[in-house]
Amino acid sequence: VSPAALSTFTATPNPVVFSSPITLSATISAAAPAGGLVVPVTCNGAPYASIAIAAGATSGSTTAKPNTTGTVTLTAALGGVTKSANVTITPISVTGLTATPNPAVMGAPITVTVTLNGPALPGWSGVWITYNGTGWTTIMVPAGATTASASVLPLAAGTATIQAYAGDGSSTRTITVNTPSTGGTGTATLTTFTATPN
Repeated sequence: VSPAALSTFTATPNPVVFSSPITLSATISAAAPAGGLVVPVTCNGAPYASIAIAAGATSGSTTAKPNTTGTVTLTAALGGVTKSANVTITPISVTGLTATPNPAVMGAPITVTVTLNGPALPGWSGVWITYNGTGWTTIMVPAGATTASASVLPLAAGTATIQAYAGDGSSTRTITVNTPSTGGTGTATLTTFTATPN
C-alpha cells in the first residue's frame, strides 16, 4: 500500500483580517495509518502550523493566526507532494462610522460609534476621530470586539465633517450642529419687542 500523499490544501478565508484566524484544511490520497499523521504548513518558508489527520481519516483541519500583513504563501507538504495557497492578510481598519443624533445641539453629547473589519487585538491603539480635521477623540475598541462607542461634545455649530481613522481604512460622516438658542446654525436675532401696559 502506498503511503498517503497530500491531495488538496486550502486556506480560508482569503483575504483575512490580521486579527482573525485562518482555517487550514488538507485532504490526503489514502487513509491515515494507525496513530494518524501530521501535515506541516509553512508561511513564506518558515514553520507555521500543523494539520493533524486522525487514524483512518483522509482529511483534517486546524486554525492559525496570521503573523504578518500583506500577501503570504502558505505551503503544505506530505508524501512528496507540495501544495501552496497565497493568502492576503489585511490590517485591522475602520469600516463604519455613525454619529447620533444628527442634527445635534451645541452643549449636548454626540454618540460616535465605529466598526472594524475584524476583532480588535489586546493593546490595540484604537480609532482616531477628527472633527473638521481637528483631533476630537480616540475610541478604544475592547479586545475581541468589532465595535465601540464614545460620547463627545461638539466643537462648533454648523456643518461638521467627522472622520474615523484606523489601519489603512477611514470612514466619514457629515452632521449638523445647531445652537440651542435658535435651533439653527446662525446667530440669535431679536424677532419681537413689546412694552406693556401702554
